[in-house]
Amino acid sequence: MNFSFERPYAFYGLLLLIPAVPYMIVRCRRLISRLGGFYSLQGGGASHTFHRFRSGLRIRCGCTAGAWVMLVFAYAGFSWGTAVVPVQKGGNAVALVFDISWSMNAADAPGGLTRLRASEQYAAMLLSHLDGDSVSVILTKGDGVVAVPLTQDMETVRLLLQNLSPGMMSAVGTSIGKGIRAAIRAFPQNLSQFKFIWVFTDGDETDGQLSPALSDTVRYGIPVTLIGFGSERESETLAGDGKTPVKTALRSLYMKKIAANTLKKAALYRNVVFSKTPAVQYVDATEAGSALKLLHQLQTGTVSDTGFPGGQPAASVFEPRPVHRQGLFLGAAVFLFLFGILFTELDLRNIRGQPPVAPGTAAGAATVMVCFLCLTPLMFMSCKADFNDSKVILQSTWAWHQKNYRKAVAGFLQTEENAAAKNDALMQQYALYGLASTYLMQGENGAALRRLESIAPDAPTQIRFASCYDAGIVEYRTGNYTRAADWFRKALLADSTNVDAKINLELSVRQQEGLQVKNNRQNATSIPENKGTASSLAEKEIFNRIRENEQKRWEKQKPEQGGDSAVDY
Repeated sequence: MNFSFERPYAFYGLLLLIPAVPYMIVRCRRLISRLGGFYSLQGGGASHTFHRFRSGLRIRCGCTAGAWVMLVFAYAGFSWGTAVVPVQKGGNAVALVFDISWSMNAADAPGGLTRLRASEQYAAMLLSHLDGDSVSVILTKGDGVVAVPLTQDMETVRLLLQNLSPGMMSAVGTSIGKGIRAAIRAFPQNLSQFKFIWVFTDGDETDGQLSPALSDTVRYGIPVTLIGFGSERESETLAGDGKTPVKTALRSLYMKKIAANTLKKAALYRNVVFSKTPAVQYVDATEAGSALKLLHQLQTGTVSDTGFPGGQPAASVFEPRPVHRQGLFLGAAVFLFLFGILFTELDLRNIRGQPPVAPGTAAGAATVMVCFLCLTPLMFMSCKADFNDSKVILQSTWAWHQKNYRKAVAGFLQTEENAAAKNDALMQQYALYGLASTYLMQGENGAALRRLESIAPDAPTQIRFASCYDAGIVEYRTGNYTRAADWFRKALLADSTNVDAKINLELSVRQQEGLQVKNNRQNATSIPENKGTASSLAEKEIFNRIRENEQKRWEKQKPEQGGDSAVDY
C-alpha cells in the first residue's frame, strides 16, 4: 500500500509543538503546586477533587497536542489505497516518444533505411490520420525531454520529425523509461482527453528503467504501445564517438516479456480503458496492419456521441484514484479534543449525588466511556441519501474552486446519475449546471452548451439565470452573436436587475450588426481569382524557406562527437 501526501510543507506545523508542549507542562505544574496546598487543607472529598483535576489537566494537555498533530496530518493530505471513480473524457491526446540513441542509426529497416528514418516515416503516416487529436513529441536518449508540448499543430510536429538525429541530445546511453516518464509529465493534470503513449524504439536500453516506467503508466491509467524498428539479427553501427563499431539488434523478445509482466499488474486496476485497450502492448512496425492497431486504440472507450472537439465522442470511464484520508484525521482531532474536555469536566458520581471515591478508581474512566458511547453514534451515523448528494455537490464545488476539474466532473456526474435514478429534479439541475461550469473551465464549450440547454425551464431562478448567462458567453466565444443575444435576453427574464447581462446583450447586438455590415461590404467587392493563387504560392514559398532555415539550425546545434559517447549506442 502506497502512502502519499499532497502538502508536505504542512509538517512544519509540528514544530509549533516544540515551544508549546514545554510551556503547557510548566503552566500545569505551577497551577497544580499552587492549588495542592489549598485542597489539602479542605480534607475529605477535596483531596479526590484535586487528584481528578490534576489528572484531567494532564490528559487535556496531551489530547490538545494530539488533536493538533491530527489537524496537521489532515491538512497534509494523506492518502492511501485506491478507489475507482467515474471520469468524463472525450477526444484523444497522444504522446509520441522517439528513441534517438545511436543504435537507431543502424540501417537494417526495410528499404535500407535507418531505424530512425523508418520511425520518422511511420509516425508521419500516423499523423495524417490524427485529425482533431492532440499530439506531443518526446525525445529520449540518456534522458527524456519534451520537445513539443501537447498541440494540434501537426505541421510543427512534422517539421521536428524531419530533423530527428542522435545529435539533438548530449546525454549518453539509452533510457526508454525516462522518455515514458517525460511523456506522463507532458499530459496536463486535469486533461479531459483519453491519453495514449506510443514509443518508437528498438528496445536496446542501457539503464533498465523501462519496466518501472510502464508500472507508472499503469498506475496513471495510460495505455502504452511499444513499436519496434529494425531487424532481430544483429547489425553493425558506429557508437557515439563515430569510430567504435558496435553490434545492435531489435530487442523484441525483451519488450514482449516486459509488456507481459506489466499486464499482470494492470489486471489489479478496474479501468475501462484497459478493458478495451491493453495497458501495454508490443507492435512490430513491419507487421501487416500494425498501424491499424494503433489507430484502433483511438476508437475505444466511446459509448455516446456528445460532439467533443476533435471528433472523438465522450465517455464516462472509471479510473483508479488514491483515497484521501482527511476525514479520518479530522475525526480523530475532534475526538481527542472532546475527550480532553469530557474527562476533565464530567464526573457521573457527583452528578448522581454519590460520595466521591478515592483516587485510583475507575470513576473517571467510566465517565469518559459513557460519554464516548453516547457520542459515537452521532459522529458515525450514516446520513440520508439527500444529504449525501448535497455533500457531493459541495465537495465538487470546492474541487472546482481548487481547479481540480477532474474530481469536480466525477462528483457532478455521480450526483446527476443518482438524482436521475431517484427522480430528484432539483438536485439534477444543480448537478447539470456544475458539470457545465466545469466543462467551460476546461475549454469544452460544446459539452458545456449541451448541459446548459438541458436545464429545465422550471429550475430555480438562480440556476436559470446562470445557465442562460453562461450559454450566452459560449455562443459569444464561438462568434454566434445572434444566439448569444437570445440567451442574454432569457437571462434578463430570469433576473432583470443584472447589469452584466444587459452589457453583454448590448455587445452581442453590436457585434451582430457589425458582422452584417462587414459581410455586405465583402459581397460588394469583387476579388480577382488569380490573387488567391498568388497568395497560396507565396505562403508555400515562405513555408519552404522556414523549413530550410530550421534544418540549418538543427545541423548547427549538433554537438561534436566525443570519446564519452562510446557507450551511447
